[in-house]
Amino acid sequence: MTFHLRPLLTTGLLACLLGLALVLVKRRESSVSILRGLGEGLLLSGVPAYVALVLWYCAEAHFFDSAEPTIVSNAWMLRLGEPVYHSLDAPVRYAHIYGPLAFAIPAMWLWLMGPSIVAVKALAGAVALLAMMLFAWAISRSTGWRRALCWTGALAWCLLSYQQRSFWVRPEPFEVFAVVVSIALANSRYRWGSAVGLGLCVGVIANLKFTGPLYVLAPVVFFLARHGLRSTFVIAGVALLSIPAPFLLVDGIDWNLYYQWVRLSANTGLLFGLLQQNLEAATFLLLIPLLAYHAAGRPHLGNSHLWSTAALVAGLSLVSLAAAKPGAGPYHLIPFSPVVLWLGSSYIGRRAATFRGIVLPALAGGVIVALLAITAFQVNRFVSIMGLRRAQHESVDMLEFLNAHDGTAAMGYGLDEPLSLARPVLVFRTGVNLIDQPAMREYQLQGLAIPEATLDAIQDCGIRYWFIPAGEAPFSAKNTYPAVLGRNIYSDAFQAVFLSSHRVTATTDYYDVWECVPENER
Repeated sequence: MTFHLRPLLTTGLLACLLGLALVLVKRRESSVSILRGLGEGLLLSGVPAYVALVLWYCAEAHFFDSAEPTIVSNAWMLRLGEPVYHSLDAPVRYAHIYGPLAFAIPAMWLWLMGPSIVAVKALAGAVALLAMMLFAWAISRSTGWRRALCWTGALAWCLLSYQQRSFWVRPEPFEVFAVVVSIALANSRYRWGSAVGLGLCVGVIANLKFTGPLYVLAPVVFFLARHGLRSTFVIAGVALLSIPAPFLLVDGIDWNLYYQWVRLSANTGLLFGLLQQNLEAATFLLLIPLLAYHAAGRPHLGNSHLWSTAALVAGLSLVSLAAAKPGAGPYHLIPFSPVVLWLGSSYIGRRAATFRGIVLPALAGGVIVALLAITAFQVNRFVSIMGLRRAQHESVDMLEFLNAHDGTAAMGYGLDEPLSLARPVLVFRTGVNLIDQPAMREYQLQGLAIPEATLDAIQDCGIRYWFIPAGEAPFSAKNTYPAVLGRNIYSDAFQAVFLSSHRVTATTDYYDVWECVPENER
């Protein structure tokens, strides 16, 4: 297992090396002082690095992650009045278990800005940057701006260590923002207004992912410990009103269908290997407030800090368990990053931070260096892959074909899934979203067969053109989930129906265009 998946082990090894270096030098205090200054500088550098990556990624119309085009395509279907969660036997195959706001927020933005990949990427990037600014402001009141910027830089490196999901078009940017808002409200002096705001945060984040309330548990408990349990009724009342709101107010969002998909996903079991990774990542995160507590001289903690720390541990443990299902993993811990840093900053406040001896400064240095090493690995991979994708013009390629031909079109799939990431362009153009491959992977894992209605939709020529990566067999992709590893995602019957009713009639720079043949010509 590579080092970027073993943050705790990496930290331990680096801490041993730093500790040995401190033992070998003669002037230990000066060495610790140098390490402290270097650490602050490295943390501060996280802010411009994060901003630069967000702006670079959001500047043009290519996706990195396969879930991003799924969310954008489904959001546009919602904008057109189609359901986000379809029935199990529906011909369309695109429903996912993300909460309704993961699709409703981009749908509202696309309604305002028009169908555009750049626009929806800009929304996710703007939310990510706004969360960073709000976090810096929220903790500056107790730490001062200089330290607040260091903690914000640490947040940037923490977020980047989980790939770049915190600014992709996924639920994570909105989850992190909701968590940061809850942190700001937890420290507010305005009791009832903040209680209402916290209730809204619970409702919003629950509608992004069903585990969402666990991310804001620590700030809510911190607030209740400060302002009394009577505030619980306000927070709970507002949350209970806001959680069902999307299902009641938005056409195309059905609670029964959503629950049906969540229940199916929950039945796919847990993977011990993923649980181990999750717990190691959770322990690594907990090192941050632990080291901050020791750096502050182990001050006496009031009830608000004690209870919120316990709530953090409980939340991390439960999410680590829930994220051990196939397809999940440590990235589900991303929204806890602001929480652990907020608690760490609150332990120190404006105190003179210092470590005694060798072990703690070496461990603190190990955490920082491990964080940067893991992030460097992730960023290097991200920039390399995106550099190649930015050089492609597959969206223009498909639109040029459609401008010269009449009829509906959809994205098909071969073995090269990255060439399918531009599929929102087709959904924007035609309003058709019959098959989403990430969804199909999930359905096979859940034991769902492709319904007859989908096969009928394929051979009835409702979609005239399918874009398949050039030279690849149509719908030949294999599943990557361990329980169904290597299986054909699309059944033999599906492939037979497609091949019997379609033929290649054109080739573009990137795709073979398979055209549906009318039944009387087959």
